[in-house]
Amino acid sequence: MSLYLGARLLDAPIAIIMPAPAAVTMGLVFFVSSFLCGLGWLRWIALGWWLAGPLLLFLRQDPSILLVVATLHISLLAFSGLVLLRRSAPVAAPA
Repeated sequence: MSLYLGARLLDAPIAIIMPAPAAVTMGLVFFVSSFLCGLGWLRWIALGWWLAGPLLLFLRQDPSILLVVATLHISLLAFSGLVLLRRSAPVAAPA
């Protein structure tokens, strides 16, 4: 309902404003995960997603938003995934 009201207020289709609330949700997920896993550096990733939300809302009509979203996914999701993968214990191959 709130996405619909926001889209009506901004006079934009829901698909155009969707990256902004998705980024804020990703920030919330990373913030909660940082406490559950005890990894303080994940809070910086959450801050990056929270700062990306208003940026994506500002760029909602710009064609370069796809490049911005792709850059955010590579830098914030892939970076944190690689760090977590390198820190995890090696998995033994099945015999």
